[in-house]
Amino acid sequence: MTGPNSTSPSPPSSASSTETVPSRPKRIPLSEYSDIQEAIDDAEDFDTIMIDVDYTFTETIRLKSNLKVQGDGGRLRMDDGADTHGLRTEDVHNVWINDVTIDGNRANNGTGRIIGGFNVGTISNIRVTNCTIENAGLHAINFSNDKRGEMKDIYIGNNVIKKPFSHGILCGGKGSDPNSLHDMIIENNEITDAFNAQSIGVFGQDECDTFNVAILGNTCLQNLKQERNDDTAIAFEEQVRDSIGYGNVVRMSGKDENGFSVTKDAKGCIVGNNRIRNCQFGMACMNLDFYMPDGPPQHNLFTHNEVDNCRAGFHYRNLQGNLMVYYNRMTNVEELISKSNNSGGGYNVSRNGPSVPERETGPPNQIGSGVDYSVDGEVVGEAQWSRGGNSPYEPVSVRARTLYSR
Repeated sequence: MTGPNSTSPSPPSSASSTETVPSRPKRIPLSEYSDIQEAIDDAEDFDTIMIDVDYTFTETIRLKSNLKVQGDGGRLRMDDGADTHGLRTEDVHNVWINDVTIDGNRANNGTGRIIGGFNVGTISNIRVTNCTIENAGLHAINFSNDKRGEMKDIYIGNNVIKKPFSHGILCGGKGSDPNSLHDMIIENNEITDAFNAQSIGVFGQDECDTFNVAILGNTCLQNLKQERNDDTAIAFEEQVRDSIGYGNVVRMSGKDENGFSVTKDAKGCIVGNNRIRNCQFGMACMNLDFYMPDGPPQHNLFTHNEVDNCRAGFHYRNLQGNLMVYYNRMTNVEELISKSNNSGGGYNVSRNGPSVPERETGPPNQIGSGVDYSVDGEVVGEAQWSRGGNSPYEPVSVRARTLYSR
């Protein structure tokens, strides 16, 4: 098998616009207002709210389209007893949240989603970059729906997330109304001590179509005691398709959690060049017995990963074929491959173990903007991504697919 081919990295993403930017957008200091919502409501298109003072909020802060929220020496903190959320993005476009520090004050609050929210409707051109988010009562960053809506052109990059009660980053949709999530990049975030769920989870349930998502170069460190013993650091859950997890580093607290999982009805996903340590299963592909619709993952590719100090390097369960687990370096594992209750055919689980060269596996020096994987000269998986730019004609885009047995 040949190694992955990566291209040079793109510049960091910045906010873009689908409208003409005014010649003199304003910078609005929060210090000039007693209430942040009033400052937001006063802002005109493409103005910037400057977080230049410490501010304690008691109610959800509702953002609007064509707005930037910029850290400027101050920080936001959820008030004691405020069972609310943080910066909510519902039915908005052209929103950039950059370098903002937010404390969710989890110990003194109910459940809270700090950036984004549940049932955000239709959103596009959303950027969350360089933020520090601590002590979320629920999810630190969350874009999700169970109502009709389209979530697209989203970049979540270079954020530091500490001690969320549930997910660090959770994005996807569910419900009976058709909704979708696509063209999203989650890149270079550091997530520490997610207590009760994944560091990064992308999902699609029921009538949601989730596709073209790239999880790139993140660091996930989970070392708090979990309430559940089957949690996963990074996951493509349920009916996610044509997406990639590439170049991530996972180090868990022990051997009760999983490193990178692809679950029920996920199709055409690539898990490549990740480094995973201290887990129950370094990687897993499973048809779980909960969530709908029912169906096994198919045509997913796991390759060029490093797995160390896990009970099993890879685990697959309740599948019906069409799986490739090839050329992964696995060291200090009790079992290279574990499996149960599989049927059908089309399994290629081979060339995995400590003999795979270390120099050909694990995260690359540069994440770049694309990768392809080949077996005996035949491409079996490929992906390309663009981080967008400061033009409406340069949105975030992701394309990923597997090409074997299709």
